[in-house]
Amino acid sequence: MIFITEFITSLTFRQVIWLLPIGYIIHFFEEFPHFPEWANNHLKKPYTRTKFITENIILWILVLIPVLLTTYFTFYIALLLVLSASAVFTWNDYFVHTFCSNIINYLLFSR
Repeated sequence: MIFITEFITSLTFRQVIWLLPIGYIIHFFEEFPHFPEWANNHLKKPYTRTKFITENIILWILVLIPVLLTTYFTFYIALLLVLSASAVFTWNDYFVHTFCSNIINYLLFSR
């Protein structure tokens, strides 16, 4: 635990922001093998691996672009972080309303 604290406190801001796209890729590979099958078993709409990959590529680009811009152009760091968060939350809001609402409907009304 002390090693992790020392490692994180030794990082610069530019290094820390790279943890976000790296963590996202790790999370993608964690979910990829089983998420499309899980979605097909629990949703009425078909969910393909292609759709899963496409959605995650779009989200990863929305995460990566601000990280790249923040790494190389530090003048507008705060603005870039706000815009990137807005973009990710906007996409997530769309995803939640179209995808997760089906999950909620299934859980509440399928019995």
